[in-house]
Amino acid sequence: MPIAGYENKWIRNKEGQFINKEKIGIKCPTCHKIHLLFPSDYKRGRKYCSTKCADKGKSEKYRGQAHWNYQRKEFICEYCNKKFEDKPSKKRRFCSSSCSSKSFHKNNDTSGKNSPTWKGGLTSKVRLLRNSLRYTSWRLNVFKRDNYRCRECGKDKFVTAHHVIGVSDDINLIFDVNNGITLCIECHQKKHPKLFLKLLQSYKNWVRVNSS
Repeated sequence: MPIAGYENKWIRNKEGQFINKEKIGIKCPTCHKIHLLFPSDYKRGRKYCSTKCADKGKSEKYRGQAHWNYQRKEFICEYCNKKFEDKPSKKRRFCSSSCSSKSFHKNNDTSGKNSPTWKGGLTSKVRLLRNSLRYTSWRLNVFKRDNYRCRECGKDKFVTAHHVIGVSDDINLIFDVNNGITLCIECHQKKHPKLFLKLLQSYKNWVRVNSS
C-alpha cells in the first residue's frame, strides 16, 4: 500500500494515494525503503524497489513447500533402512552415495579378477609389494635408523632406501630393515648404474617425443 504520513512531500489523490507529480510512494516489502513508482506500475502489481529485492522476496515467499513445483516422496534406503525424501522422478534406492557404495561392495566382490578395471594381472608381484603400506613403513624405519643421512657420504638431502641384497636376488628380505641402508641419489646411482642409464634414456626419449 502507498505510504501515509508524507503529506508535505507527496500530495494525496482521490484514491487516497500520495503522489509526487506522476509517481506514488511505495514501501518495499524486502528492504522496507520508500521508493517512487508510476501509478501504472503500481496497478500492475509492482511493489519492489529493485530486481535484487524482488528476487530475494520471491525466493523467501516460494521457498520449500510454498514453491509451485514442490514435490516430495518418501523413500527407504535399501542399506541402512533410513527414511528420506526426494523428488518422485529420481526413484532413489539409497539415502547417500556412501550407502550405495557399501551396498555394492557388500553384494559384489570387486577385488582381483572381479574388478571392472582388471587387465589380466599385469602388475608384477614386486610392484605390488613396493606400492604397499608395509614397504612405505620399511623405508621410514630405515631412514629413522640412519637419521635420514646417506651411509656412504653423509648427505641429508634427497635420500632413498637401498636394499643391500637386491629384491631380485631374495624377495623374502624386501621388508627386512637390516637389509636396507639410506643412500643419497648420487650414491644410489653408483649401486645401480645400468638402471639409471635406462631411466635417463627413457627420459630423453620422452622429451624428444613431446618436443617434436
